[in-house]
Amino acid sequence: MANKEVCQVFLIINKIDNNIGSNNVYPKQITSPSQTWHAISAGRYHTLLLNAGGYIYFYGAVMNTVDATGFVQAVPSGLDTSIIATGFPVYFTSAADSGMLVAASDGKMYVAGDGTNLNLGTSSANTGSLKVANSVSSLAISKIFTGPFSYTTVVAINSTLFYGFGQNTNGQLALGTTAATVSPTKVNIPLTNTSFAQVSFSNQHGIYLVSGMACFSVFATDPNVCTGHGTCTSNDNCACKTGYVGNDCSLPLCYGYNSSDTAVCSGNGLCLTIDTCICYPGYFGKQCDTTGSGYLFNSGSDASGELGDILYGSDSYQLETIYPSYTQGQLIKQATGGAQNTYIIKDDGTLWSIGSNANSALGDGVGTTTRTSYSQVVGISTNITYVCAGSNYGIALDVYGKLWGWGQNDKGQLGTGAVTPALYNTARQVGGSLTNETVAQVSCGLSHVVALTRNGTVFTWGFNSYGQLGGKFQ
Repeated sequence: MANKEVCQVFLIINKIDNNIGSNNVYPKQITSPSQTWHAISAGRYHTLLLNAGGYIYFYGAVMNTVDATGFVQAVPSGLDTSIIATGFPVYFTSAADSGMLVAASDGKMYVAGDGTNLNLGTSSANTGSLKVANSVSSLAISKIFTGPFSYTTVVAINSTLFYGFGQNTNGQLALGTTAATVSPTKVNIPLTNTSFAQVSFSNQHGIYLVSGMACFSVFATDPNVCTGHGTCTSNDNCACKTGYVGNDCSLPLCYGYNSSDTAVCSGNGLCLTIDTCICYPGYFGKQCDTTGSGYLFNSGSDASGELGDILYGSDSYQLETIYPSYTQGQLIKQATGGAQNTYIIKDDGTLWSIGSNANSALGDGVGTTTRTSYSQVVGISTNITYVCAGSNYGIALDVYGKLWGWGQNDKGQLGTGAVTPALYNTARQVGGSLTNETVAQVSCGLSHVVALTRNGTVFTWGFNSYGQLGGKFQ
């Protein structure tokens, strides 16, 4: 075996048809010499092929590399193919901008070409034959990473120990500086228990591919792994903290049910975090297992009969009892006030309105006449769980998670897909993207509406002159 410190270079020239200057517009197979190739690498004006025996075949021109007659060449010449034998089998080779770098089985890196840019591990301007790169001679190199028009090189000792050298004008070596260096400097991986899988360079930037144990595309050492609620024990296997379940520990438990279970929060709410239920309208209690109905009281202005009592037109300065007889004998599940009108949901799930009917805000189906007694909203189901009121319009939520709107529509607040007609005197289902969604909550602004679905998505519609609908939509 040849001396491990000195590598004799032999050039064996295989003369073949000279195609210098002829471009190929389709891929063509290299048929001479006939070999089984194990690796390839392309530089600026040259190509390196590695065969099964660890020998390199060289095509093209490497600036400041000897040709067949031993002279320095800078442009393609009569050299067609040469076999470069290092004395040690080669198992990794890389073509740089104006040179070649070879990792041989003795653990050393051999280089040829122009070393003035320091990317060959030497400052020599004229490396005309393969020589050991002195700056890295003490390192047992297994792989070399550079680029076809790069003056930057990273060498791998193993999967976690990488060293860089060469030009670094834009910080592409990731060494915390922009200074060039001929001395190999360790490149640090930002995360523990990870390794470099691949490195590549252009002339101004570097790309580092880091691999390691991860759960659902998040490294095991990242504090957000397993959605922050568990530990990544192996690839895509999370050990969840108490109170969380699911493959990625993203599902909190509420009183024994995970947040995706239809029975969570008694089926009447959303599990926000551990044992914390957000109840749907009309439900109460820690587990949303209580419904509330009661007697109705009002106070304040009664200019349009919105208090629904016997004192029409008279303001009330204290809580005024609205007797069950005034609401057809039923207790009330929910009530809300609009612009000089009132909406109530009775125990049987029917929706009623009273007061000003401007822009058909009462949804009674007969026009805009003010009402001083309750009338049922027309065109809506009997299974209403919640109602909200804006300026002369109302939006109701039924037990199926569907929304219904009536009244003023000049800003599109009824969600019909248009601003005409400008009002509806009967309820219409809110359409568009919500048609196939199940709504959990709804809230009415002056002329815009916000809805939260049971899967946690939010929809908005209506007036948007102040950006109240949000900035990005699907």
